Amino acid sequence: MAHGLLESPSKNENPYDIGRQYLNELLSGSFFQDYEEGHIFDTFKMHHLFHGLALSVSKNECCVVNSFEQNTASGIRHVCLINSHQNPSEFLNRFGHLRSRRLPDSDKSYIETCLKRFQRLRMLDLSESTLQVLPKWICYLKHLRFLDLTNCPNIKKLPNSLCELHKLQTLNLHGCGQIEELPKYMRYMALTSLNTLVIATCKNLVSLPLGLENLTALQSLIIADCEQLDLSRTQGFQEKEVEEDGFSLLSLGIISLPKLGALPQRLLRGSANTLKNLTIADCEPHNFSRVAQSHIT
Repeated sequence: MAHGLLESPSKNENPYDIGRQYLNELLSGSFFQDYEEGHIFDTFKMHHLFHGLALSVSKNECCVVNSFEQNTASGIRHVCLINSHQNPSEFLNRFGHLRSRRLPDSDKSYIETCLKRFQRLRMLDLSESTLQVLPKWICYLKHLRFLDLTNCPNIKKLPNSLCELHKLQTLNLHGCGQIEELPKYMRYMALTSLNTLVIATCKNLVSLPLGLENLTALQSLIIADCEQLDLSRTQGFQEKEVEEDGFSLLSLGIISLPKLGALPQRLLRGSANTLKNLTIADCEPHNFSRVAQSHIT
């Protein structure tokens, strides 16, 4: 999706749905094995023969780099860097216009060098970094669609320049438990097109965020491990909302919410004919069982 490879006869079709169709077709053709559906991500294995073929076909565009002395093809567009604790200047000059970059734990100066050097990146993976501050130069990446900051425990604040990434489709902050607040201009990032939202491990969250009802494209919602959250509170919904309106969710997960006393009608409203997966787990009060799970077809 980040690289614009998903095509559909309908211009208005959601790219996420198009991608699902691709996966279903590959699955039906036995391209994948051990396919399991999840609330957020599906997991599967690729047959080793197909994997070998994919490596052979993509060798001039994709590479995994263990050392800056490693020889690489001139047309490389997608790089996974395993070790960056060397002088990168000569190495970086080998590449033209990278589209994907996965960096290991790197210092701020090196990451800033990459951001300035490769401004055509569409996918950037900074997961498991010890960065304390995301460089403000992130705004240089005007074409960026996918940004992964998974498990960056030292980041406390995101720069306001992040909101200048108007083409961003995916932002993953899972495991960034020290973030104190989101950028104040976050609302300008076309969140009305948001497809998946996970609110997890927010220990001090007592109510859902304001304006949640405006996420009309939301299909998957996971709320987990928020010990103070009371879903009966209505701060997340404006008073003027129309009673018959609501989400058209396909998947809803409510996990480890000790203050859950009843099913959240405001979240379920509008989803009666669309909901396929509902999971309620580790919610103890009143009449809720320890684990309850239902798959609705």
